[in-house]
Amino acid sequence: MTLPKPLLAFLAIFLMFLFFASLTEQQIVRDLANGLSYANFGKHEKSRLNAGQLENTTAQSPSQCCAKCLPNKSCFSVNFGGIGRNECQLLSANKFKSSNLMTIDETFQHFSVVVSKIFVKIFTLLYSFF
Repeated sequence: MTLPKPLLAFLAIFLMFLFFASLTEQQIVRDLANGLSYANFGKHEKSRLNAGQLENTTAQSPSQCCAKCLPNKSCFSVNFGGIGRNECQLLSANKFKSSNLMTIDETFQHFSVVVSKIFVKIFTLLYSFF
């Protein structure tokens, strides 16, 4: 049985959305009870995500800013920089789910969790069917 192309396209997009959403959520590991938390943040130069700020604090470095995000279960990305160059904004959204909120800002760097390259491979594979 062959499915019609519009239905295949819908299923492919739906599955990619589910896969993409699960990757961005799972890339932050928070096991606070055992003192373990980590994430692989990717740097986006001269960018700021204008999303809901959970907290606006200071940090001495981008890695210290990212570390402040980890214990907060609502935090998914950070903006670091600003005029004083040490502002740390903990955000409730990330670049991938709120890309329309990304802006160019010469004074900031945005850090979002890196999405696995397997997503790109699956998208390419699904796209080859059409």
